[in-house]
Amino acid sequence: MVGTNAYKRPSQTSALECQIIGPKLPLQALTFPVPRFPQPMPDSAVPFRLRLAVLATLMATLLALPGLLRAQGGIVYAGSDLDALPTLVSPEIAARLLARSYPASLKRLGVTGTVQVQFIVSSNGKVEPASVQVMSSTAPQFATAARSIVEQIEFRPGEVKGLPVRALVLLPMIYK
Repeated sequence: MVGTNAYKRPSQTSALECQIIGPKLPLQALTFPVPRFPQPMPDSAVPFRLRLAVLATLMATLLALPGLLRAQGGIVYAGSDLDALPTLVSPEIAARLLARSYPASLKRLGVTGTVQVQFIVSSNGKVEPASVQVMSSTAPQFATAARSIVEQIEFRPGEVKGLPVRALVLLPMIYK
């Protein structure tokens, strides 16, 4: 066995003892836990080293997954998951945008209404244009007007553990 790499197959215990013997290295024994399978795998199954390598790769991927998703902008937090909710940078500017977008024909007739707009506020406080959805509206003209201004509204992003994150927002817009 000297000069070759060798290993022992898992025993019936919950620990695996691997012996690694290198050509110029002394005998080293490593002990680490091995997942227990409900039924033993046959010897003709995938070699143990390959299974161990796949398991290690899977664990590394799972540990890196949240960071990868955040880097790609994949995670969107709901209000209950946030430590700090997104807020308007300037409510005055938002009110001015809303007043300017009031459809003239409806304003002339004295028609009032409400629009519920849902969208994602990115971690930099901007509304993601592709995410804008009108959830409800008392008149189609109000829905069109609200959709036209929502991307211009700036927010302070929501936060989780002090870090800015993408957040889902449902914003009521009242035309009166």
